[in-house]
Amino acid sequence: MDKKSKNLLNLLGIILIIILGIGSFYLIKSSHLKSADSNSSFQNLVPQSYDDSNTSYTTDFSIIEDGLNDMGFLITQEYYFTQLEEYTKNKKIAFWTSKTSFTYSYDGVVEAGVDFSNVKVSVDEKEKIINISIPDAEIHAVTVDEDSFKEYDSDNKFWNPIKPKDFNNAQKEFKENAKSNAINKGLLEKADAQAKTIIKNFVFQLVDVNEYSIEFN
Repeated sequence: MDKKSKNLLNLLGIILIIILGIGSFYLIKSSHLKSADSNSSFQNLVPQSYDDSNTSYTTDFSIIEDGLNDMGFLITQEYYFTQLEEYTKNKKIAFWTSKTSFTYSYDGVVEAGVDFSNVKVSVDEKEKIINISIPDAEIHAVTVDEDSFKEYDSDNKFWNPIKPKDFNNAQKEFKENAKSNAINKGLLEKADAQAKTIIKNFVFQLVDVNEYSIEFN
């Protein structure tokens, strides 16, 4: 191949490279334009600004009532005690009465609480008041620590002996006295107050404390 033919081939190669370069440029530019059009179409679907000033939120107060009801009977106050008692048993024999007695003590606890399954909730949206109906506190149980039993004095008569059932009767009396003492010391009032505190804490986790107030009835 002569020199003239080689120069012609080189020129054709250069022209081919230029044509391929121009074609690639237009392909890339076209791709960018399509991408821009796609983004522009998507952006048209999104509002330029969003004003939520007129958006209002409401609380489903049935959720509050259901949540409280699910707590069931809740122990809200306990009264711990160490109590000394005297048990006496009289038995009439012929023309006279025999008296048997013993003095003893137990440690124990009186539990009081509120049945949250009966709590009712309603709301006055105009006054922004949450009305809550709550049952009165009641004694749930009196528990005696059997291992804490101590006997201090015993007057046990042969003809009027102390029997196992006497200890059972004594413990029943003991529990009733412990319950009375706890009530006299304000256990039920304290249980009521604690129940209301629990309810307030629960409710104000779900509603704005600055917007609503609570009234109990």
